[in-house]
Amino acid sequence: MTGVTWYEAAAYAEFRGQSLPTIYQWDKAARDGQSNTAGLAMPWGVSSEGMDVLRRANFRDRGPIAVSALRGGMSAYGGYQMAGNVREWCRNELDDGFVTTGGAYDEAVYQFGQFASVPAFYSSENLGFRCARAMAAGEDGGMPISRRLSKPKLVPVDDAEFAKIAAYFEYKRAPLNARVVKRTEAEAWRLEEIAFDGADGPVTAYLFLPKNRKPPYQVIHFVPAGDVAGGHRTLLASIEKLTPLVRSGRALFGVLLTGYIGRPDPRAEKDMTREEHVEAVAEQIADLRRGVDYLVSRADIDKERIGFWGPSAGGALGMLAGALEHRYRSFAINGVGYQGPSPDPRTECVNFVSRIPMPKLIQNGRWDETVPLETNAQPLFDLMREPKRLSIYDGGHVPTPEVLIPTLNGWFDETMGPVR
Repeated sequence: MTGVTWYEAAAYAEFRGQSLPTIYQWDKAARDGQSNTAGLAMPWGVSSEGMDVLRRANFRDRGPIAVSALRGGMSAYGGYQMAGNVREWCRNELDDGFVTTGGAYDEAVYQFGQFASVPAFYSSENLGFRCARAMAAGEDGGMPISRRLSKPKLVPVDDAEFAKIAAYFEYKRAPLNARVVKRTEAEAWRLEEIAFDGADGPVTAYLFLPKNRKPPYQVIHFVPAGDVAGGHRTLLASIEKLTPLVRSGRALFGVLLTGYIGRPDPRAEKDMTREEHVEAVAEQIADLRRGVDYLVSRADIDKERIGFWGPSAGGALGMLAGALEHRYRSFAINGVGYQGPSPDPRTECVNFVSRIPMPKLIQNGRWDETVPLETNAQPLFDLMREPKRLSIYDGGHVPTPEVLIPTLNGWFDETMGPVR
């Protein structure tokens, strides 16, 4: 059952002689309370890079499916659809609301295991519940909990030190040797698979071109969320979710970075040293900027109207790219905030965010379970220089398409001009 408030869910459970599960009962039933640094601890075990989670859990962006479907995703305790499908109410009070957890069909895979505080009156088609029955009397973990944190005080390095950081990220502007290796026609767009020489070998990129507009096209440079960065969804599948932006008349471009499915990073097979991690980030930034080199080389792309959009992990990487790559006309990120200090100043987002010059939009959920608004997103927004805007929606880490697409189209219309 979906689209119910916490009160309605709790009343239904009580009518059945049961209750909503506590967050501890839910997590025990979902994955036996386990976590794992080698990958996501899912109901059926650890999901590591390159595994097709969609065969076991409904993160397919097409709405809820039957609870009994995808039996391969059953937990060790016989729980179906505990990962994905719909987020679920739990009994615990959490700050100003009640716990929801599990991830939903329209969210990223890594949302499983995250939990949010959502007001009891809120309802959504991607939010439901299941009931629990206590097997014995005693403490079941139903107490109120809190994770209120104070706002961090963020101080970036000075200009002289940042100049040294920026110099580290300089890249070779060698010939691209670019070519279109495949074209796919659809009713509303043409998809081109492109190959070019990146910072450290051949790179694949995808470019969606709208058929309802004439060139030169405005283009949005997209960097995906952590489900792609973590190897749980392909880059192309992630871009295809955004085809409404292409229908609105803008081209959409994505670069297959090191670490994505189809381009594994050998360094990830072991624990990276700090220096190896910084090198990997520098290679990704270089390939993104080589991607911009490619865009400006095309006569059918408006080189003065290249926008950037990155959700979550894509936005975190985008903060570095936005401070280093000034050919972006407009910049937008979603679900991005301060997540604690980086072990190296060369990858510390605090040092970059105040140096992004173009107009900036941060979009954040009021009840974001991964990047809490007040303690994580707001401090980074406060560091940004004008022009900037904070757009808050009623929801969690991932906005619905009904929220996301109009917001992005409106922002890019305002900052790059309407498409013609």
